[in-house]
Amino acid sequence: MKLWQQLRWRIVAANMAVIVVGVTLVVVMASLLTRGYVPAAVQQAIETTAQSDAETAVLIDTFRRSIFTAVAVAG
Repeated sequence: MKLWQQLRWRIVAANMAVIVVGVTLVVVMASLLTRGYVPAAVQQAIETTAQSDAETAVLIDTFRRSIFTAVAVAG
């Protein structure tokens, strides 16, 4: 029975450690965001995503115009 109690308390301690680490990370990220600081790697990922979204919009617009042209020529 004593072994089970030790194991149970170790599991509880491990869960508490995970919770403490998670809360700490949330607090750190919240403080960084409220200061307006964005890490360089995250900023680069945001810029890359925005650029690819713009390129995708251009491709979709070109495809739409080609469909309209094909329908107009066939019609």
